[in-house]
Amino acid sequence: MNFERDVLDDLSYLERPITVIYSQALFKILRNALLYRRFFGFLFKFKFALFISGSIILSKSSLEKQTALIERMRKKYRNYLWDTLNRGYQLYYEIESIDKSLSFKEFFDRWKFSYIYLFFPLSAERVLEKEIIKLLEKRGLNKEEIEKALFEISQPLNKTPDGLERENLFRIAKEKLKGKEVSRLIEEHAKNFWYINFAWMCGEELKPDDVEEKVNHLLKFVKNWREDKPLSVDELAEKYKIDEDLIRLSKEYVYFRTFRHYAIQKPLLEYEKEHFSDLDFPYYDVNWFTVNEIEERKFDKRVLESRKRKYFHGFYEDTYILKFDRDVDPFAEKLNTYIKERIKSKNVIKGNVANNAGVVRGTVKIVKEFKDVAKVNEGDIVVAPMTEPSFSIALHRAKAFITDEGGILSHAALISRELNKTCIIGTRIATSLLKDGDIVEINPYRGEVILVKKCC
Repeated sequence: MNFERDVLDDLSYLERPITVIYSQALFKILRNALLYRRFFGFLFKFKFALFISGSIILSKSSLEKQTALIERMRKKYRNYLWDTLNRGYQLYYEIESIDKSLSFKEFFDRWKFSYIYLFFPLSAERVLEKEIIKLLEKRGLNKEEIEKALFEISQPLNKTPDGLERENLFRIAKEKLKGKEVSRLIEEHAKNFWYINFAWMCGEELKPDDVEEKVNHLLKFVKNWREDKPLSVDELAEKYKIDEDLIRLSKEYVYFRTFRHYAIQKPLLEYEKEHFSDLDFPYYDVNWFTVNEIEERKFDKRVLESRKRKYFHGFYEDTYILKFDRDVDPFAEKLNTYIKERIKSKNVIKGNVANNAGVVRGTVKIVKEFKDVAKVNEGDIVVAPMTEPSFSIALHRAKAFITDEGGILSHAALISRELNKTCIIGTRIATSLLKDGDIVEINPYRGEVILVKKCC
């Protein structure tokens, strides 16, 4: 089959930078059908995952097939999702305890298995969401009532790392509002949550200055802040006439989605911090080099900058692709052009409503990684592939959010309800069509984002 045609006909597109180590791990794991059977009980391989200078291109049919296989297993074995969840926790506890005195290659060969659960929770959530919506519809709930129910049902039983961070920030802000000295608390917060700004192996360490900015921004909300006390599982079961086990399972998967996000990144970042802090660039930037280059410490700062600027790596079936700068395949340019051409004529973007706080108009700010947070001003509209915990400052400043991906149980959906800000999710194309400075109007009653005025 023709490689180019095959990719063009079967792509799911996101805009986000991806490091070399990330794609090397994905290739090793997502093409391992036996590993899928070991963890999930079915033979499966991702067809392709390509990363082109800030863009992620995944096989849409692979994502859909994985969801269908999970749904089939769920119907066949009622405890299936519990069993796979428990295997996931066990795997990540083992990953966390990998000996950091190993060579990088030895460490990577053990750590890479963490990626087997990268996409599984997203598909599992779709299956559970579909199941819950079907039950709520049978109970006669309308669309708005279903959205409210999903929000209540999807609150995790345990605090996620970003939830714990947000909670601690509010406590610090509360102390500052009382006129107390909080510099020590800020230092401790930065030390405890140093990893929170990383997403997909990109980002940078949380610094005291970052914490102080977050705290200062939260001062206006502190008077109304209180710790969440969501309904208990049995109260939700009684309210919505849904089985307690299904509610508990949904809550666990919402928690696990964020848990695995840090369980993948943190062990490798800790290893790199210990072994590569002596370099003339940040230790976490070693992720732009290959496993062999890192093992042999073949680092070049100029090479690093060129790789960040222009790259084409990933896999198609059993072929791994790794090209940078002037060696980038012309097909990569063609693919990006094709995507832009396919969507650039649209002035109205359709999506799903995660939260309705009324019609909103504002200035677009594209946020793909932590460094983009700084450009978001009060009252802007954040447009992101998916929101991440590291975007928290931007999300507090913004008046609304728009995402390419995500469902009703996604991070963007949950945080928009928590902050009561209008949010449209699952647009697929928002980050590609919109640019910094564009003026958009979000109509949550119609699930639309209207491009009112282009910046240039």
